[in-house]
Amino acid sequence: EDVMKNYDDFIQEFKSKNRVTPYAQARMNSIIERKKTRISSGVNHHDMQQTYNWAKIEGETAMDNSIVGMVHARNNPDEMAIQMNNGLQAVRWQGMTQKLDADTIAAMEKDYKSKAHEAVLNSFIQEGSLQAGEYFEKHKDEIKPEAQARYIGAIKNEEMKYQARNLASDIVSTSANEQEAVKKAESIKDINLSDQVVSRVKRHYSEQEQYKRQEEREALNSFYTKAVEAAQNGGTLSYDDIPDNLDPQTKLGLMNYVNKNGQPETDDEVWETLYNMSVNNAQGFAKEDLNKYRGFLSDGEYKSFIKKQQEIQEGKFYTQIKDD
Repeated sequence: EDVMKNYDDFIQEFKSKNRVTPYAQARMNSIIERKKTRISSGVNHHDMQQTYNWAKIEGETAMDNSIVGMVHARNNPDEMAIQMNNGLQAVRWQGMTQKLDADTIAAMEKDYKSKAHEAVLNSFIQEGSLQAGEYFEKHKDEIKPEAQARYIGAIKNEEMKYQARNLASDIVSTSANEQEAVKKAESIKDINLSDQVVSRVKRHYSEQEQYKRQEEREALNSFYTKAVEAAQNGGTLSYDDIPDNLDPQTKLGLMNYVNKNGQPETDDEVWETLYNMSVNNAQGFAKEDLNKYRGFLSDGEYKSFIKKQQEIQEGKFYTQIKDD
């Protein structure tokens, strides 16, 4: 409208400033009208194209928002119905704004419904929900035929995954070891299901082994830290410093390490070693730090050895041996 008004204003100004003969005036008016018709046609086409583009963008945005709303509300049927209705209204508004015929708008509605249901199904399948199968059965007539086969396969696969998870969990909980569990999983008649269960069982034991190794690494690091501190500070280690959650071979290696650093193997051997030392190496016993053996002795045994150590230091112990 503004373009045409500007054109008319320009022509009036041109006529007022330019005087021509009647013949030329007639020719000029004819040219002006033809030009005006072409401009008007171009302006109308441009306006229609702009309106079409605007309606397309706004309509698609509204439809996309409604589909997102349906996905977010996938566990709330009432809210999903509201979002579906909002999307269909956007489809109809877009069609009317673009002056589309009823059949085209109906086709757009059908396409929107399929996209919306597919988005919800994709979400259910992605999170491994068994609701996917139920939702598909309820709305499959509104989903495009070419997409239905894909969802039938995906839903079947998710249901098998769910079944495989449960079976693998039951098998692991009722088996004494990995070999027994794998054997049970391999005995499942459905080959595809069996393969999935075997894979999950093996993964369970693999993860369990990895977790065990991680725990052992952390326990060994703790022991090594104590060993370094003991070496730096002139201290000693005992079996109490050896972590419990180690395999027997590793634990035996640490026990040997502790033994080499002056610790006997058992509580009885601690007592025997100290007793023999007090009899056969009295001077060495008199200088021995009995505190490092405290964890292997009862309170009475510890006090008895302390008393012997004092007697040796004072010379009384030699007199008792002589009398004996």
